[in-house]
Amino acid sequence: ITSQEEAVNPLELDTKQSIKGGKQETFRLLIRIIAGAYLIYLAYPLFVGIRTGEISGTTSVLIMGGAGVLFVGCGGFILISGIRTGLRNFKTSMDAMAAMQEQDDNASQPIDESEGYGYIEEQDDEEA
Repeated sequence: ITSQEEAVNPLELDTKQSIKGGKQETFRLLIRIIAGAYLIYLAYPLFVGIRTGEISGTTSVLIMGGAGVLFVGCGGFILISGIRTGLRNFKTSMDAMAAMQEQDDNASQPIDESEGYGYIEEQDDEEA
């Protein structure tokens, strides 16, 4: 083992990998949201064409109407699932950050072991 390998902190490595994975997941969710919105956007001209009469004929109306419904259904599902997953991941990361902050705050408080219990006691300015 070289000195460079010894200098690498395993926590830093895990954090860097976690951040990289989080960025990739965020990018995937963004692509899902954009794709869902685009499918809904593509359905709009189909419905407008049917309503204005640009698309005529029973078969054409059924095919284009079915495609429009399919686009809206799939696009809505992809869009909503992407947003829900993104919000869930955001909430999880915020909870983890709060837990880490609480752990850091608890670690920085002095421990009074004079009684042998190891409880954390706050020191007043008057006693110090």
